[in-house]
Amino acid sequence: MATALVIAGCTSQNVAAPTSTATSGPVTASSAASTRSPATSDSQPQVGSGIPANLLLPNENEGSTSPGATGWKTDNTIGQPWLLDPCRPTTYPTDSKRVAFRSVSRTGPELRQARQLAAFPSADVAAETVSGFRRVLSACKTGGNASEGNAWQWVSEDVRIGDDGFVAAGTVGGPAFSPSGTRIAVTRVGSLVFLAYDEGEYSSAQIDGGARKTQQVAEQFAASK
Repeated sequence: MATALVIAGCTSQNVAAPTSTATSGPVTASSAASTRSPATSDSQPQVGSGIPANLLLPNENEGSTSPGATGWKTDNTIGQPWLLDPCRPTTYPTDSKRVAFRSVSRTGPELRQARQLAAFPSADVAAETVSGFRRVLSACKTGGNASEGNAWQWVSEDVRIGDDGFVAAGTVGGPAFSPSGTRIAVTRVGSLVFLAYDEGEYSSAQIDGGARKTQQVAEQFAASK
């Protein structure tokens, strides 16, 4: 199963156009390359002051509820990548402006789910992060090679969640490969950006019931603020 990974924030308008094969280097939502990657030294575990200590993300601290699935685990490493990677790979320059980041996730057979939250120094920077998400989704709607099992497709739809939001659905694979895909929902609440992620055996890129379930998770977070 393919797994897409990402980083937060984006600036500028010019994004590399989608190609018929996987990109050889990071694609950014900025005309300039991002100077940050998940492997840099500032990826050491930190708990930033931008996320209230008493704020729990949806499902945080829950145990396993499905056979073979792990319980939900929390990670406060500030340099974690966003789990939205339309350009395979994608980088987002506003990641360097994070003041805190939290992810809770679980895995199981043919399953990966996560809830991610980034805090930024201002609502404007957070809004630019969400704009960057939209730019890469538009620039990299399709790409990859179906015969190699890495062809991808993305669709998205704006929804009313918090101050701003959208849902997205993607698939990756090829005719000779098992279907795999992701469903993502994003909301911004002030200077916070929240992302709900679900990966599983999705055979097409469409805003379906799985996408609506991730949307409900984002709505749950927005309502808690």
